[in-house]
Amino acid sequence: MKIDVQRESGIAREIGQHEVSLGAIKENLELYKESLRKSWDADETIHMTHAMELIQTSIGRVASSLRAIESDIISTANTIRQEEDAKEAAEIAAREAAMKQLKNSSHTK
Repeated sequence: MKIDVQRESGIAREIGQHEVSLGAIKENLELYKESLRKSWDADETIHMTHAMELIQTSIGRVASSLRAIESDIISTANTIRQEEDAKEAAEIAAREAAMKQLKNSSHTK
């Protein structure tokens, strides 16, 4: 059974949607951080905004990984399909060559 490239690409795109969701979360965190800076003037604000920046950095790394995974899944599925198609073509050619050889050997007898 051949790999279903469309199915695998769909799964990959679902993973890509998580990357989009993380981007929105990162944006919302940025808005919250800016609001916090504007509305609260305390030493703790520095620590909280720093923690939020670390979280944003982590979110960015995860989003980047998801993007790479999406791309890898699609690329791998296409490569597997090409290999399957090439193997099938080689098998067909080998069968045809065997049939031709069998036909030629039966004519020479």
